[in-house]
Amino acid sequence: MNKKRTKIQATLAIGISLVTIFLLTPKGTSLREIFSNISHYEFLFCAGGFFLFFILMEALTFQYIFKLQGLSVPLKRTYGYSLADYFFSAASPGGSAGQPGQLYYMSQDEIPLAACMMGLVVFNTMYHLAMVVIGILAHGFYEELFLNLPFRIQLLMNLGLLIQVFFTIFQGGLMVSQKKVPRVILGFLRKMKERKVIFFRKIDEEAAKKTMVQYGKYGGYFKENPQKLFPIFLMNMFLLVFSYGISYFVYRSLGHQDLNFIKTIALQSQLVVSMESLPLPGGVGAAEDIFFNVYQGYVPQDAAFTWMILTRLLTYYFGLALGLMAVLLLGAKTYKVKEKSKG
Repeated sequence: MNKKRTKIQATLAIGISLVTIFLLTPKGTSLREIFSNISHYEFLFCAGGFFLFFILMEALTFQYIFKLQGLSVPLKRTYGYSLADYFFSAASPGGSAGQPGQLYYMSQDEIPLAACMMGLVVFNTMYHLAMVVIGILAHGFYEELFLNLPFRIQLLMNLGLLIQVFFTIFQGGLMVSQKKVPRVILGFLRKMKERKVIFFRKIDEEAAKKTMVQYGKYGGYFKENPQKLFPIFLMNMFLLVFSYGISYFVYRSLGHQDLNFIKTIALQSQLVVSMESLPLPGGVGAAEDIFFNVYQGYVPQDAAFTWMILTRLLTYYFGLALGLMAVLLLGAKTYKVKEKSKG
């Protein structure tokens, strides 16, 4: 991994977020006044717990996927991979470095490249599918939550949902492909070597072929056993509920309770979808603006600002800090995976 570039991206993302928060701060409002809106601190501990459970669900999902591939990976390692994903996603435009970051540390632990690739594809297919399902349910049962939102936010929500549908179909195709994807990848590697592209010069073509053959076998396994995907989908549904539920506990910490848990999940799910449709690291800038504008429809302006800041602190900044620690620990001590019989 390019550590220098990652540090620069993380610093830039944090800087943009802080500047945005500063610009959105209501005039004449001090930091002390902002946090005076908190009346029930115990709910913030629940919010922090939900973030840790959100990461746990991703870790359990990867552990299960690797088990299906005949690999035994301890939960503490998959938890580390999940935090690394969050860190690199939060620090890169559109979360583009999340999966490459995970792939790097998985490979470092000697997980076969084909298993890493298929694990990432399967997880992301079910993740995007879960986002689509929750989005459809949110609009189907709680349409009133979105009717009075600014047009630009409604547009971003619809665009974001369409993007999630595209990712689900695209990555689903990659998941079950036994010939096309391996053929395309091998053809690409061959052309890069022929053109003497520096990064591809040392690639062993025979090893790449073996990797793609194994990738195809994994694809065939999931194609022939689609029932194995249901637990992965279910875990991703819980993962997203834990993620979106953070906002609910922040809302309750402000002493408000008109929005129930399910409605807050529905609302937050589409705010996140709208944010993820933009090519920004962690949605910085846009997330703060969108959250603040929408939250004002449910609480006073000063409380909405506190709601936005705490939600970002307990997701974006908390995740960045934990992710950085995980990256340092993963890099400091590697782990060699063990093979076991497939589940």
